[in-house]
Amino acid sequence: GDPSIHHPQAKQKQIRDCLKGNNNLNIYEVHGGFGYCTEAFAEFGNVTSRKHEEGDETHLTNEEIANKRSYDVVDLDPYGYSTIRLLPDVIRLLRKEGHLFLTIPTGRVFSPPGDTLMEAACGFAKPPVSEIIRYIERIGKLYNRELAVQDVLHLGAVWRIAMKTV
Repeated sequence: GDPSIHHPQAKQKQIRDCLKGNNNLNIYEVHGGFGYCTEAFAEFGNVTSRKHEEGDETHLTNEEIANKRSYDVVDLDPYGYSTIRLLPDVIRLLRKEGHLFLTIPTGRVFSPPGDTLMEAACGFAKPPVSEIIRYIERIGKLYNRELAVQDVLHLGAVWRIAMKTV
């Protein structure tokens, strides 16, 4: 829960800025943690916040897909490499007019297996954020979601990327 690592104020501000003017949203938080983001999301609608204690995030997310659920907002904030692995699944949960929030480690913290995953996804072991965004956009197109960047925060060892379907 250390704010210097989790950056709760910056993430909450980004959420509030990007969702301003919206209400009654259906929100899926893949990795509910200390509740910092959940608190901000709750201002805009109903939050389904999955916790690590509930099980593997891949299984939980695929359960959502199998149950044909969809969300106005999806937040994938695992602080780790499962972001890249789960990206196609969370995009499948995103409604056509939705918001996507992602937390992805910066290149300076990549090490095996993260650099291997990033190279497979983006073509670079330590990709710049522009290449990460291009990868996200390509995956969005696979699921008929045209994603546009709303905001990008560089928070020390992570990028916090907010996108919206257009």
